[in-house]
Amino acid sequence: MFHTLPWLSSRELSHVLIIVFAQFRSLLRQSSQFSNYNFREYARRRTIDGFREHQKESEERRIQELIQDGLQSLRLMKRQTIISQFYQLDKLVVEGQKTVGSLFLRIL
Repeated sequence: MFHTLPWLSSRELSHVLIIVFAQFRSLLRQSSQFSNYNFREYARRRTIDGFREHQKESEERRIQELIQDGLQSLRLMKRQTIISQFYQLDKLVVEGQKTVGSLFLRIL
């Protein structure tokens, strides 16, 4: 990932890695807070794809920009998850909602 960053000492490299991985975990954790399955999965997918897309970045300025973009995305996601919790809908079938059919089969 960041193994070829000549402008960083090993200590600075470990600090950058800690920041990046902490941000990744925060974004994934926040994405799981969406009440809507489609939003939840989109945010999760977008987070993973975004980090994969930029994993070979080596320019210092670009890495700093990406970290700032990630912080803005996290703040946006926090606001959106709060709003989404106001409008909770029934769970979708893919989320494992109990249906009448599954309840009927349990009775038999």
